[in-house]
Amino acid sequence: DWLLDGAPYRLTDHIQVWYNQNSGYTAILKIYPQVQMVFEAGKYLYIGSTSDANDWGALQADSVTFTALDTSSGWSSIKINNYSRDDETYLDHCIIEYADDGVICQSSNPTITNTVLRYNTDGIEADEGARPTVTGNSFTENTRPVSVFAQRIDSTLYGNTYTDNEKDYIEVQGDYIQDNGTFIWAMDGAPYVVNGSVYVQRDNNNSQLSTLKIEDGTIVQFNDGAWLYIGHESNGSYRGALQADGVTFTRSDATDTWLGIRIRNYSDDATTYLDNCTIEYAGDGIYCESSNPTITNTVFRYNTDGIEADVSSIPVVEQNHFITNDVGVRQRTTGGTSYTIGGSQTTGNVFSGNIIAGLVEENGASVVNAEYNYWNAISGPTHVDNPDGTGDAVMGQVNYVPFISMVAPELVVVPGLFGNSLSWTHPNDATIAEYIIERCCDLPDITVTIIGDPIPGTHNLIDEITHRNESSMYSIRAIDHDDNESLISSPLGVQNQLLDQSILVDSISFSSLAMLVPQNSHEAIANYHIVKGIDSVDYADMNEIEMISSNDFSDGYYLFMDDDISEGKRYRYAIKVSDEESNKSSHSEFIELLSTLIPPSNLELTMISNEEIELNWEDNSDRNQGYYILRKIPELTTWTVLDTLGENATTYTDENNLQAGSDYEYALYGFSDIGAFSEYSNIQMISLPQAANTSYAEISGISENEGLFSDTVTVNYFSGFRNQLSIKIKLSSIIIFYHCYLYPYTKRIGHINI
Repeated sequence: DWLLDGAPYRLTDHIQVWYNQNSGYTAILKIYPQVQMVFEAGKYLYIGSTSDANDWGALQADSVTFTALDTSSGWSSIKINNYSRDDETYLDHCIIEYADDGVICQSSNPTITNTVLRYNTDGIEADEGARPTVTGNSFTENTRPVSVFAQRIDSTLYGNTYTDNEKDYIEVQGDYIQDNGTFIWAMDGAPYVVNGSVYVQRDNNNSQLSTLKIEDGTIVQFNDGAWLYIGHESNGSYRGALQADGVTFTRSDATDTWLGIRIRNYSDDATTYLDNCTIEYAGDGIYCESSNPTITNTVFRYNTDGIEADVSSIPVVEQNHFITNDVGVRQRTTGGTSYTIGGSQTTGNVFSGNIIAGLVEENGASVVNAEYNYWNAISGPTHVDNPDGTGDAVMGQVNYVPFISMVAPELVVVPGLFGNSLSWTHPNDATIAEYIIERCCDLPDITVTIIGDPIPGTHNLIDEITHRNESSMYSIRAIDHDDNESLISSPLGVQNQLLDQSILVDSISFSSLAMLVPQNSHEAIANYHIVKGIDSVDYADMNEIEMISSNDFSDGYYLFMDDDISEGKRYRYAIKVSDEESNKSSHSEFIELLSTLIPPSNLELTMISNEEIELNWEDNSDRNQGYYILRKIPELTTWTVLDTLGENATTYTDENNLQAGSDYEYALYGFSDIGAFSEYSNIQMISLPQAANTSYAEISGISENEGLFSDTVTVNYFSGFRNQLSIKIKLSSIIIFYHCYLYPYTKRIGHINI
């Protein structure tokens, strides 16, 4: 342990931390908070051995500063070697500055968090065997903040910031991602810049798969001449997949051209996709080599070919934008194979400003179905069979009719308490007859008809949230007065703003339910709408039963009574609120209540004998499945369940251990199979006579706290025998013998102080 002292620790020589020649032990250097480690020029701190499995070490540094004695000369590095203990080595909330390499990871996996790395040549350098966890750090004014190999990234870089570094990015060395599983490149505070080609393919195991998954918002830049390869071209034991959503793939330098994403024969078609991505400045944005990936909602721009596919590839190409490429899509064909680019109203692509052609079919062996695409002109694509077409060219055997003559409307959705606010525009708005808005969650489409002379501009609509889903999804298309349809916009999802409104239970009976509604703090609420459903209905099947003005609340609450109730039924209640324009919110979370059963009445008791008591009552419920029979003695508060009877029962005989001279109270209540209960019937009491020729006593009173430490119990004793000499009375764990002389049928009253 290196503790904080009154001065820095000055390292005049190298420090090597490992336990020599003992594989079972680890030498741990633990440096305590606020310690300063000052290194002379060229000195380093080594953790663990580089080659000897008997020499293990670890570093634990929290809030430590590692710096140079002379900032102009610097120092070497913290080198965490192969035989460091990964699970025991960490740097947290530290400062590492003025080093050649702040941290070198040599086939090691330390954790580096919340640390400032500044003024270093390399902040963190990891070799091909190292996978450091690097999160929450700040890289400032380094030459190269991070260098890591492609396979060694797996949710290990995120939450960092990069400021004023010479290379303000994460440098990724070309590599084989070849282990089984999914490797995640998370979005960090800087782009990934890839030096050399990356191969995503499992190493020699045809039952396993290597998958590169790149998270939304990530930017991946490739150096000149680099490929991203997915799967092997000929060996089925080297399978790979790519999953990219919201990723930008681009070049690393304004003058470079990277080669593209090459999805090969032994990529996994079922799990390889690109959605909502941008691919730019490549030779082939995507080259499909005997593969069938799914490519949707992606922008291809400034590429030689946006997508190039060989004769054995049939990629799914839907709702993409091909803009200012030499060729948007190049599809080679072979006989007897069907190829589709777009193909339907909901899957069409946009081709705009591509220099040579939007779509080229090569080989002339099959026709490419390119129906329902937009070619950047109302007149359709430029083609020998379409003399009036002025849009992007189509070459080869391509079926482009029908084509889309309009782009999709531009849609914006803003969530709000009183519904989602939709607004949209269209460049051909003056010619539009109607807009059709498609919604998720099995909701019907909304048709907005333009009446009269259209005024170009922004259209607006409030969509009420009629369910309580966490999110909503919208897309929109346009139809002009000549029945030409536009493309449909890409689905746009939003998180719904759901109503947070409680409902409190006041009372429940078989004929009414009473609830308290707390007033909501939202200032724009004008009215509250109480909705109700029977049994397990969904929100859509609940009906409004009362509207409450926000002015009707008293002391912050409104008492609502529902008298339209049947016994033993489940009811659901929820609330919607509305503003002054009658726009309504989503439903609140529902509350489920179960009304009680109508209780039995007119319970009567009849003593058949000292061992039998008969109970009779009226059965008033139509929904109960039976009754619980209850009994207790008057001095107790807890009832005992004697028996359970079936529905429609009206009588019961108690023969359960009745004691002569005892008093008993009886009651009963109903129950149903869905968990409903009635209140208790009326309570009846019966007294059994004493048995003949027996002695007995009665407690007639207990006076509390008569003395400082005692109570007084008054006992009336009735003796049926002569010569009774003593009475043994037990109270709690104290036994008192009360001596008296009694004669037949005489009464004595005594006091026992306890």
